[in-house]
Amino acid sequence: MAEMNKPKFFAVNLDSNLSELTSDQLIIDVKAETTRTVRLLPPVEDSGHAFVTSANHFKLKDEEGDNRALACLAIHGNEETGTECWLCKLVEVARQDMLTPEEKTLVLGKGGLDNGIQQSKRFYAQVLEREDTSDGPVYRGPKLLSLPKTASGECLEAMRVQQRKRRAIATDPEKGQDIDISRTGTGRKTKYRVDLTGDVASLDDIFPGWQDKMLSSVIDALRLKVFAPDIQKQFAMRTFGDLLDWKKLEEMGL
Repeated sequence: MAEMNKPKFFAVNLDSNLSELTSDQLIIDVKAETTRTVRLLPPVEDSGHAFVTSANHFKLKDEEGDNRALACLAIHGNEETGTECWLCKLVEVARQDMLTPEEKTLVLGKGGLDNGIQQSKRFYAQVLEREDTSDGPVYRGPKLLSLPKTASGECLEAMRVQQRKRRAIATDPEKGQDIDISRTGTGRKTKYRVDLTGDVASLDDIFPGWQDKMLSSVIDALRLKVFAPDIQKQFAMRTFGDLLDWKKLEEMGL
């Protein structure tokens, strides 16, 4: 009887497998103890900002009891909603010690990484994500790179240095270059480092058709939940229930 062909086995290609799993993700960040290499794309916002600010209030309950993030109206309000953020007003009341200690902790959090429902900002840049392979670098995107204030500031400062030296900055379509963003530590001990790679290349060469593929608006792509103040209050009432004195808050103008 002929011996059946045994299957052939291969070494697991973890990098390729993980890259494939995340290739469709629009928003990317830099995980702890890793380095991400990206090419910053030219701004599409009329402000000319390479990084666009987004602000949310987290840990608010929807009608199903699930946590949701609501856009801060102070940053994202429009003609329909106005720019007076009800959630920011509640946070300010707590900061001024106009609530009980227990209520204050609910709203502001316990400190450290627990910031309650206080406004939280992230900074987004439209980028191409680079992966180094045996055949050379491969670029995917466009993606939205999400960074905290310190890290986005490091990226901008690196470009400022290039500008002072009268060199093409990282976002230049013809003579820009990739940047490495490294993250070490976690929590309050998190640190970022930004380095220019020196790999100067035209966007047309590394990612043909890049202009047609760019997102027309970073903010629109984030799909923020921008709700009027009365809707924000409804979320807060579901979140805190009887743990806050709503009658007292109404007397304060909330």
